[in-house]
Amino acid sequence: MKYKILPIFTVTLAMLVGPNWGSDKALVIIDVRSNSEWRAGHLATAIHLPLNNIAEGIGDLVDNKQQKIYLYCRSGNRSGKAVKILQGLGYSHVINAGGIAEASDFFDLQVISD
Repeated sequence: MKYKILPIFTVTLAMLVGPNWGSDKALVIIDVRSNSEWRAGHLATAIHLPLNNIAEGIGDLVDNKQQKIYLYCRSGNRSGKAVKILQGLGYSHVINAGGIAEASDFFDLQVISD
């Protein structure tokens, strides 16, 4: 029997968000990368909100501050910064999904381009 070896980041993320991570009625996945990065490829169901616009734009996208919000970027650095910004605005369930490759694997979503 073959076992798929998951990257440690994916396993850790799964442990943090729990087994019911997909049970939210509206799964919110936000790509915080630049416009050019977004156009080059993004997760199929992601919303684009660049890091430099996250504080101003999040209220228009997610008004429930209890909603789980998953953020990703190229490597996980910018999405980590976005987590801190959103927590500072009162959002309590914000998760850094890491880089686009890790997020794609974790959510089992394809990367598409415009």
